[in-house]
This record gives sequence, structure tokens and C-alpha cells, in this order.
Amino acid sequence: MPGEKDNDRAELLKELETLRRRVRELETNENKYQTLFTKMIDGYALHEIICDEAGNPVDYRFLDLNPAFERLTGMTRDIIGKTVREVIPGIEDHWIETYGEVALTGKSVKFENQAAPLGKWFEIVAFRPGANRFACIFIDITDRKTAEEELGRLRRLLSNIVNAMPSVLIGVDPEGRITQWNREAERTTGVSADRAQGRSLADVFPRMSVEMEKIRQTIRNRKPQKEERVASVRDGETRFSDITIYPLVSNGVDGAVIRIDDATDRVRLEEMMIQSEKMLSVGGLAAGMAHEINNPLAGILQNVQVIRNRVKCSLPGNKKIAEECGTTMEVIEEYMNRRQVLHMLDLVHESGRRAGEIVENMLSFSRKSDSKGGSYDIRELLDQTVDLASKDYDLKKKYDFRYIEILREYHPDMPDVWCERTKVQQVFLNLLKNGAQAMAEKRAGDESETSRFILRVMPEDSGNTARIEIEDNGPGMDAATVKRIFEPFYTTKDIGAGTGLGLSVSYFIITENHRGTMTVESSPGKGTTFVIRFPVESKGEFQ
Repeated sequence: MPGEKDNDRAELLKELETLRRRVRELETNENKYQTLFTKMIDGYALHEIICDEAGNPVDYRFLDLNPAFERLTGMTRDIIGKTVREVIPGIEDHWIETYGEVALTGKSVKFENQAAPLGKWFEIVAFRPGANRFACIFIDITDRKTAEEELGRLRRLLSNIVNAMPSVLIGVDPEGRITQWNREAERTTGVSADRAQGRSLADVFPRMSVEMEKIRQTIRNRKPQKEERVASVRDGETRFSDITIYPLVSNGVDGAVIRIDDATDRVRLEEMMIQSEKMLSVGGLAAGMAHEINNPLAGILQNVQVIRNRVKCSLPGNKKIAEECGTTMEVIEEYMNRRQVLHMLDLVHESGRRAGEIVENMLSFSRKSDSKGGSYDIRELLDQTVDLASKDYDLKKKYDFRYIEILREYHPDMPDVWCERTKVQQVFLNLLKNGAQAMAEKRAGDESETSRFILRVMPEDSGNTARIEIEDNGPGMDAATVKRIFEPFYTTKDIGAGTGLGLSVSYFIITENHRGTMTVESSPGKGTTFVIRFPVESKGEFQ
């Protein structure tokens, strides 16, 4: 019938139009796909997985690849239809297993891989577009990896520089939490960088807790702060540090860097320089004082001696004057003895004699020597000084040098030393007498221990330097005493028992007259060792 045919024809035309529209859509999508496929900068490859009879992946075939894949990998479309084992005979099994899991399970993977032969790094994304298939997108990340490697290298270089520095370097954020902790900080505190990271500075480094306000102030004001000679006690010893705090404000990162330098050696050197200045000042003062004191002192000693002579019974002149005055010398002497006048005169004479020694020491300290010096066996000089010291005893101080044990450790090939003999012996005698008195004081509390000196003489610096050690087993000295032992007028003896010039004069003789060094090693209960070094050869006329 005409009506039915018209309807069928209309339906057919409608279906044809729908088909044409779908074809156009497919063509459009195909064009879009091809455009994306050919124009994308990332590589793309489509594969088909190949399994064995047990269903295990054993290979895969290339189905398609885009121009970017060719450009990035160097492979061409000639490989389409070939298996990967044909294209890359030595491929490792784990690649096929990884891609097989994607194709069979639909589980996508993403990883980075270095293509060493190509000198490139790729980020690879693998996914399943259909059954038994997988597609890979290759993204060239070589530039990023190169930048990361360079950044890592710079970080390692910076870390090496920071760790190589002898200063403690600590980075903190505005809350005082540790962000940087170098190797010197580890050594100083005993806390590793891993343990310190992120913790409060006050907790990890307690002695820095007093600096926290300065750190916060530095961060706020963005101005560095420095504090010198900060004292702290470590292992029972006072140490000094210079602490510098730098603000850290860069690229939005706030915080501070703390630098701590051990200044102990510098402070001690400064103290030694101050001591040297003191000694030079005292030298000038001593010269003037000595000359001013010498004349009246000589008058005092002379008049004391005259007074002693005037009260002697044996002198005829004394007896005559006594008789003229209606008395006798015997009565006068009896009165003198009973009133202890003669004893007082002896005390005046002894005080004058000690004052004379002080003047002589001060003159020795200040004046230049006229001696030209000579070449001497330092071992013989030391032995001669021991013999001289052995004649020294003091019942009041309860020491007798003759009963001190002397051990000698002399190097057999010690060369002769150019020195001023009397001055060097003066130094040796002073050290021996001081040591003997110190050992006597210790022995007074423990008579079971024998007082002992160990004398050592040896060459150093390939025979160019003489080293002399005088060691005793006395009570020793604490660190504070050791630090001041060579200062003029400093003494550990009771008032009236010492002038405090002996060691400073000895120090001056060795360092100035002989251009050497004089040091002391001591600790409480461990005895004391004085170490003297000076050149073997003369360096010119002694000053």
C-alpha cells in the first residue's frame, strides 16, 4: 500500500541520517584522536600482551605508537606487529610481568626509569585501554632529573662545607626548633643530627637556653648579634665561646643561624699577652723601685750590723764606754738577751736580707744581661744545681733536700746548649726549691710517701731545641693556679713566706733572655711538671 511504503521509506531515511551523523561524529573523534595522537609531546604506545598456555605473560606486541614515541625512544613504526623480545632481545622479565599485570587486571602503574643508552629519564604511566592490552605514556623528565641531581649535588656540597667547618652551626625556625645541626654540633653536644632535628634548641642544647630571647630578637629585627667570651663549664673546665646569631630571611623562610666558635685558646692567649704586658710593666717599675730601695736598705743592714758590734762584750771600746756610763757590757748583754733585743735585731737583719733578695730579683727581672753566654752540657748544669740545692734545708719548714729522691732521665746524645749558665741555674734552683717545699707540705700529711724529683733532658726538633722537665710528686695545682703561676707577685705560699717573683723571674729568663718557652703541667694530687724549651744554638747576644 502506498501509505505503508511511504512510512517505511521515511524510517529508512531517518536511520540513514542517524548513521551519517554517527559516521561524522566518529570521523570527528577519529580526527581528534589522530590529532592528539600525532601532536602530543609525550610518547604513546599501544601493546597487546602475549600469555602462555597457563595464562602467564611471556611477551607483548607493539600495536601502535605515535611520533613522539619515535622521537623520544629512537624506535620507528617498523616495530608495529613485532614483539618486544624481537625488538629488545635482552629485555628483563620484570618489565613483561609488570605490563602483563596492567593488561590482565586493569591496575594502572606509574614509575620513573632511566634509559641509559638514550641518556634520558622517563616517567611512565601504563594503563589498560581494552582486554589483554596496555598503553604506555612516556614523559621525558630528563631536565627535571638533571635539576634534581644538581640540586642534590649542591645540597651535598653545602652539607659538606657546613660539616667541615670547625664552628658549631645550628639553624632554628622562629619557634626555636632545630632545622640544621652540623657535625661540630654533634661532637660538642653528643647529640646526632637525626635526634636534634625538629626539637627545641633549649632541650637539645641546654646552655643555649639563655640565648633564646636574643635569637627571637634577631629574627624580629633582622639584625645579627654577636657576644664574645661567653663562659661555660664543661667537664669541670671553664671554656669560652663566641656566639653569633644571623637572621635567616629568604624566600619566605624565617629563622636564624647560630654560629658558636670555641674561643678558649684565644682567650688564654690574650691572658698570656696581658701577663706579658704585666711583666714588661713590672720590669720598668722594678728597675726604678730597686734603685730607690737599694740605698736605704743598705743603710739599714749596715746599721744593724754596727748595732750588733756595739753590744759585743769582746770589743775593748764597748767595755770602756760601758764603764764610763757606770755599767758593764755583761749587764748590757744580759739585758739585751732578756729583753730579746738581739733576737729582734736578728729579725731586722733577716727581713733586710729578704728585702735585698727581692731587690736583686727585681733587678734581674728588669735589666739586660751583660753576659755573652757559652756552650754548656745542660745535664751537668742541672746536676750542679741539684748539688747546690742539696745544701738547702729548713727545719722550720720541715724539709731537707738531701732526703729527696732524684731520678734522672737524660738523653745520651744531648748536644751542648748555648746559654747563660748562672741565669739557667737560677731557674733550675728556683724550681727545685719550690718543688721541695711543696713536697714537704704534702709529706707532712702523709709521711709514707717519698718525695721525688724526676729530671729529664732531651733534644727536640731534630736536635735544635733543648727540652728540660722537672717533675715532682707534690700536691699539684688546680687550673686556676696554673693559669696565674707565672704572674709577678702571685704566690700560693703563706704571707711572708714568698715574694711571688721567683717563677715570674724564671719565666722572664727563659722567654726573654733565652728566647725559649716555659710551661707547667699540673693537677691536684698528681704533682707538677715544669717544661722548659730553648734553642740549642745561640741566636745572638743575650738580652
